[in-house]
Amino acid sequence: DASVRKSNRAIGAYGVHIGVALIVIGIAFSGTYKQEIQTRISRGETVTLDQYTFKYKELYEGEAIEYIFLQAEIDVFEGEKFLGTLEPQRRLYNKFGKDRSFAEVSIIPSFGEELYSSLLGADAQGNITVTLSIEPMVNWFWIGGTIMCLFPFIGFTRFRKSEKVTDAA
Repeated sequence: DASVRKSNRAIGAYGVHIGVALIVIGIAFSGTYKQEIQTRISRGETVTLDQYTFKYKELYEGEAIEYIFLQAEIDVFEGEKFLGTLEPQRRLYNKFGKDRSFAEVSIIPSFGEELYSSLLGADAQGNITVTLSIEPMVNWFWIGGTIMCLFPFIGFTRFRKSEKVTDAA
C-alpha cells in the first residue's frame, strides 16, 4: 500500500513539474517570437503578416444592454486555406460615459500560433485601424497551469489493491 501511495505522489509531482515546464516554454516562445503590426485598412483590402493574410470585409455598429459597439469582420487565410474570422470590437459602456472606449480582442486559438486582432478605431468612410498579432504558444500557459492544478490531486488519492476472487467450489 505504501508503494502505491509513493507512486501516486511521484506521478503528482512529475505532473506539476511538467506543468511548470510547459509554462516556461510558453513564456520563452510567446514573448520572443511574437509578431505584431498596427495598420489602417480599407474595406476589401488585405494585410499580410508572416504567412497569414488578413482581409477586412465589413464594419458593423450595434447595441447591447450595457454598451454600444463597432465590430470589424476580418477573414484570415494561411496561403489559400481559410482559418476563420476575427471580429474585434470597440465598445462604449453606458456606465463609463461616451468618452471612454474599450477594445474587445478577437482570437483564433491554436496550440501553435494564436492570431489576435484589436480594433483601435474607425473613420467615417469605414476604414479601420487595427492591431494584428501572431502569438506563438500562448495556450501552453493555460495547459501548463491546468496540469499544475490537477496533478496534485493524483498524489492525494489512494488506490485500493484489487482482491482476486477465487472460486471455492
